[in-house]
Amino acid sequence: MEYYVYILESLKTGRHYVGVTKHPAQRLKQHNAGSVPSTKPFRPWRLLGADGCLNLTTARGIEKRLKRSRNRNSLERFLRRASLVPTSDPQGRSPDSHKGGRDSSFGGDRDC
Repeated sequence: MEYYVYILESLKTGRHYVGVTKHPAQRLKQHNAGSVPSTKPFRPWRLLGADGCLNLTTARGIEKRLKRSRNRNSLERFLRRASLVPTSDPQGRSPDSHKGGRDSSFGGDRDC
């Protein structure tokens, strides 16, 4: 079964939340329903993106790196790598202008 690393954005505060699940859409509903204590005060949430991994160990490793970094650039790199970004970034550049080499900070040889 495939696991997904997902990133949510609070529509209330702009804060981000990173998690792992098998069902991103269902998990988003749980976050927005207030079923997750750590995200309840920051509702509503929107799903920025999710990237599938073949196993839970790999997904948890990526989740841990993203949470540990607490860096917007890390989240943006993850979303770009997963091809989940809008057509331009806040500086107005297209996602293609960021490509140059594969970002290995999320494991270039992983099962995602």
